[in-house]
Order: sequence, then C-alpha cells, then structure tokens
Amino acid sequence: MGKLESKVKDALSEIKSADPDVRHDGLMKLKDITVENKGGECDISLLKDMIKLAAGPFERTGEEWDDPSLVLLEFVVDYMEERVARDLTHHIADFSEMGKQCVLYHTSMHEHDGAVRALIEMYEILIPLNQAWFPHAVLEQNGVVSKALINYFHTRLDDKACRRDLYRILANLHEEKVFYQFKPEVIKPLIHRHWEEAKSAYLQYDRDYKTKHVHCSWKDSYLHIREELENFLKLMDVYWGEEWLLYLEEAKGWNDPIAKTIAVTVSLKRGIPVAQEEVHWCATHIESAELFHWRLIIDRIEHHNPVKNTRQSDVARTHLFYYLLFDREESLYAEEITILDHIDTFTAYEEPVRYYLASYRDLSGHVYPAWVGAFSLEEGEDSLFKWDDSTILEEPFGSRNVEGWKTAFMEERKERMEKEASEIHYEAKTKEGTVWIKGNSLVVHSQEGDRSIFLKDIQTLTIEWKKGGLFGLKKIPMVAVYEKGGNLFMTYPELDIDYEKFAGAVHEQTESLEEPPFIEFLEVG
Repeated sequence: MGKLESKVKDALSEIKSADPDVRHDGLMKLKDITVENKGGECDISLLKDMIKLAAGPFERTGEEWDDPSLVLLEFVVDYMEERVARDLTHHIADFSEMGKQCVLYHTSMHEHDGAVRALIEMYEILIPLNQAWFPHAVLEQNGVVSKALINYFHTRLDDKACRRDLYRILANLHEEKVFYQFKPEVIKPLIHRHWEEAKSAYLQYDRDYKTKHVHCSWKDSYLHIREELENFLKLMDVYWGEEWLLYLEEAKGWNDPIAKTIAVTVSLKRGIPVAQEEVHWCATHIESAELFHWRLIIDRIEHHNPVKNTRQSDVARTHLFYYLLFDREESLYAEEITILDHIDTFTAYEEPVRYYLASYRDLSGHVYPAWVGAFSLEEGEDSLFKWDDSTILEEPFGSRNVEGWKTAFMEERKERMEKEASEIHYEAKTKEGTVWIKGNSLVVHSQEGDRSIFLKDIQTLTIEWKKGGLFGLKKIPMVAVYEKGGNLFMTYPELDIDYEKFAGAVHEQTESLEEPPFIEFLEVG
C-alpha cells in the first residue's frame, strides 16, 4: 500500500464514524489530502471504494461541513478516467445533492468519449427523478459536451424538469456558432408553444414589476420565467421569420428590462422600427444597460446606441448592481447607485485603465463607496472591455469627500502594486538552476545568468514531446514557453516543472490582459 492510499484509508475510517467530532477530523484530513495530491496518482480500487462509500448512507449533523458524500467525491473527481466515470454513473442517484453537483460539474469539464457518455447516462438517471443540475458556467465554455447533450436530449425540451436548462444550452450553442439552426422543424413549434406558457406566467407579474420586487421578493420564482423568455427571444433571432414579429412586439411592451432589451435589439438587428424612447430606456436601465450595449457590439449595430457619451459609466452602474447582488458572500440589494467620478491609471503591464467611483445606498438607507473597474482604455475612451477588479468599501461614504476617496484609492493601489511586484507566484528548482514567476515576469536563473520575460509577452505555453532514452524510443514531456513572435524562451522537462501549477500561475497573472498567453492543456474552472 502506497503512502497516499494509507493516508486516505486512515481518513476514511474516521469519516465512517457516527461520532461527529471524529467524522469532522476525517473529513478535514481528506480535504487536505485532496489539495496536496492534485495531479498525483491513486489506486483505482481505492477510488471505486470511495465512490461506493460516497453513496451513503451517513450519519449527519446537518451542519455545512458535514457532507461526507461531497468531500469523498471532491477527491475522486480528480481521476476522471473511464472506469471512474462508469462507477460514478452507477451511484449518481445516491450521492448527496452537493455530491451530485460536484460530479456533474467535473464530468462536464472532460471531452473524452468515456466522460461524455457517462454524463449523458447520469442525466438519463437524474432527469426523471427531477434532480438534474446543469453546470452552465462549465458547459458554456465546452461546446463539445454541450453539443452532445443537446443532440441526445433535445427530445426532452417538453420536459419541465430540464426544459429551461436545455433551452439555455441550445441558445448558447447558437451564440457560439456551434450550431446553425439546429433541427428547426423540431425547435420552432416548441418555441411557439412554450412561449405562450412562459408569457402567461410572466403576465401575472408585469403590472407590478419593480426591480426591487424581482431581487428582494419574487426572486427565483420570477427569474426562472425571465430566463425562459430570454432564451426564447434569442432563439427567435436564430430561427428568424416573420412568425416571430407578434412576440417581439409583445415583449417590447413589457416592463421587464431584460426581455424588453432582447426584443428591442433583435428588432434593431432585423430592421424593425423601434421607438427611440424604448431604445434609450433599455440602454440606461440599471438591470439592462450592460446587456443592451454588449448586444449592440456583438450584432454590429452600435450605430443604434442612443447614449454615446455615457455608455461606459452606465455599464459600470449596472455592473456594480449585479456585483452587489451575486458576487459577494452576502447578497446586497442597492436601492440607489450613483457614478460620481473616475480615475485613469495603469496596470502593472502599463495598460491604461479606468476605475469609476460610485456610491450605493442599501435597504437600511446607509450609503457606502465602491470602485468599479477596471475598464480598458487601449481601444478608446468608451470601451466596454473590463476585468473584474471592483472593490466594495465598508467605511460610510460621508466620511470623506470625492477627492479624499480618490486619494485613498491611489495610495492603496500603489502599495498593492509594489507588494505584487515582489511576490513569488511560482518557483521550481531545475538541474540548471531556478525558474520562478515573480510579479509580472517569468525569470530563469542558470549558470549562464538570468533571463526574464514579461508574462504579457508570452505567446504560448504548452507541453511538447522530446525523444530520449536508449535509441530515442522514450518520449519525454517538456514544458515549453514561446515569446510573441514565435521564439522559444525556455524549455524544461515536466519532471522539473509542475505544469498545472506553473500554467495556473501564468493564467492567474495574465487573465486580465486583452490578449493573454495561449495556454494549452490547462483546465480552468
């Protein structure tokens, strides 16, 4: 028995305990082992035993930490080969709710036939049980898996247990140009029928529509209806025909800003007249401004933008609204958001960016500051391209004036950038010397001296195969880094460089760039 297997079995003996304290210790041990063994190897028979154990039943306290099924599966899913996928499928219905989601999430990340086949079989089991959960954040980045799901399950579009999710996947596949009018003879009649059902449900809310009602009272019961309408309107654009004109006119008259915005932008794209006040309303509404402007860009109809001088600040306001609602541990509804000023500065890569100073008022009437950014200025003053570097501050807004908040922001930013410039994000010892990522640079130290390259100047990071061994019969994996322009900057055996950690560090430090390095063989999720 290997050292890893011995440590895992020790943790499993505690996880099986009926004593909550002992079980807690075992779960924490296994969590630590999972992190430590990323990218390692594990005996297949142990993985099979862990899958059976994850199917339960377990003694549980009901506390958040006490989900043995999930913790076991978080270890197992790092080894998604065909035999593992097959056993996960066999037991999928018996895992805890979070355990099921963990398995579906990680299986959706893999494109090999065994994993795709297993995922389909899992949904075949879970859909009739009304327990299917679709990891859209992964599926929207994985066209191969999404396409396989729609090819297999499009006949289930009439099934309310999965209809909303399947329409979302179908709409995204068309947006990503994976499909061109997938099975119109099947889909169009379904849209007609399901639109009427969703519209009937929506009209119960329309008269009383207020943004506050949506996010503080109605919540999912309403948002699920909105999502269906949103997908139907997007698919009407895909399967375009005059048969949809009546539906577009209906949606343009509604109070929901998301459905209205899609109807308006589809109409503009198709040359259908839209009242200017409706266009302006969609472009500036706090729920729809970002959606409206990105749809104009994607559909290449920016000449219809009615607010050319305030587009970026309107989008910043909308971004903060949703950031407060969905990107914090504790959701916060802002009664009012005001954009007050902005600061233009530079990133560590000397790229020009903009941050907006905003104030927001919560439901208790308290007003706080926030910084929304960073918007890239490389393509002009009003660009919508940004990466998320927004900050919510807890000090009352009235404790400083606008200039005081701007001064504090720049001082804190300078201190943070100085700290990041000296931070080591990755380090490895090689036979020739040392490789490390320090700040925004990749540095190679060897007997020949130090060489360095800005991470922004890396074109490609990949694994190549070099012949080695007796008679050159052995293939040795080599980590290779290429500069922009195609010149090789460095190459080392993967035995010296942990590719997953190295590539992950490069990705983390460059994902904000408009043109980040192309990193092969790295799963990000």
